[in-house]
Amino acid sequence: MPGRKPSKGAHIMSDLDVETKTLDEEIDSSPRFSGRWSAFHRSVNWPQREGNWVRSMLHALERISLALEKPINRIAKNPHLNPLYHTGAITIWLLIFITITGVYLLMFYQFGFDVSYLAVSNVERSLVGRVIRAAHRYASDLAIIMALLHAWRMFFMDRFRGPRWLAWVTGMAMAVAIWFTGVTGYWMVADIRAQALNQIFVDLIGRLPGGDAIILNHLIPIGPTSGWVLFVTLFFIHIGLPLILILFIWLHIKRLQRGKILPPRYWIWLSLGFTAVAAILIPVGMLPKHNVVQLPGRMDIDVWYLAALPAALHMNPTLFWALNFLVLSVITAIPWLLGDWVRPKLDPIVVHEDKCIGCTLCAKDCPYKALTMVERTDGKPHKYVAVVDPKMCVSCGVCIGSCPTDALTLGDQ
Repeated sequence: MPGRKPSKGAHIMSDLDVETKTLDEEIDSSPRFSGRWSAFHRSVNWPQREGNWVRSMLHALERISLALEKPINRIAKNPHLNPLYHTGAITIWLLIFITITGVYLLMFYQFGFDVSYLAVSNVERSLVGRVIRAAHRYASDLAIIMALLHAWRMFFMDRFRGPRWLAWVTGMAMAVAIWFTGVTGYWMVADIRAQALNQIFVDLIGRLPGGDAIILNHLIPIGPTSGWVLFVTLFFIHIGLPLILILFIWLHIKRLQRGKILPPRYWIWLSLGFTAVAAILIPVGMLPKHNVVQLPGRMDIDVWYLAALPAALHMNPTLFWALNFLVLSVITAIPWLLGDWVRPKLDPIVVHEDKCIGCTLCAKDCPYKALTMVERTDGKPHKYVAVVDPKMCVSCGVCIGSCPTDALTLGDQ
């Protein structure tokens, strides 16, 4: 656009992976940086932003992560072809695919220890059912992998503090919901793996008042249709949590200006192709049926959903769940534990109304809907003036690169 300066915001964000000294040298040597931008860069309070142990730790983690990503970048050659840049959207697409295949599988499901196992076995005997069941399993694994990669990238890029806390907390809630949905899926098969999960639940319930009655009436297989209350409950949890995920997804992206729900089409087709090939070549098969009179022997476990199963079977239930709750609470609280509680709070962008010409570029470029344009009432010749919402501004500086008149500055200048 004529009169529009080089994107300052892009270079403000580059402090995530470039040392200040290196960026200063680039500014001094490159003709595409104006003296005005050079002066701006030196006026930023970099020690306040970078001079703390949290940023040093995140810088180190970022360097390691980006070094590990280099082979993928070399193969992809184009950032759009790198799946690591689309992890969030790929996760949502996989959840849609899992829901579609899950609806098909649930049409043949029945409720009870014996009849549930028989129903899943009948699905496995059918070629179509076997492939769809395997695709459902592998897509579930891929979804949790993509979700964890997305969370890791947001972490080392420091995209969790300030107004971004909502995206981080809802992301954690979605990860837990995906994980628990997967666990209930394994439980619903009523095989020896489900027997192990059932034993964990029995150990937990047995410590509660009235727990013995619940165990005797609903958690011990004593007939072909016994346990139907348990499996009906698992059924509704398994289909209910994905519906709740819709709300979490909306909350997760509601503060984004251009939040993406789905990845590019080629990643939709590639993920479908990968899942289909894996489902055809590597069927998931069936483990032996649950056996109330015999403890489960050695079994394969899904490390993405059941990695804690051995520990849960051998640890004290109270200690096991207390440790899990503690770890989850600490991770969820990262926006505060590694944010404004231990680092100086970054002030929001400042709008200098006397310089604002109402071009709307800053409002369009702001990733977090922190800038809006309102009609002027001060008699200036320009119709609009930018207004910042301090509760939404993350002080990233993208808008500064959009402004052609230097009407925006960082709050710490």
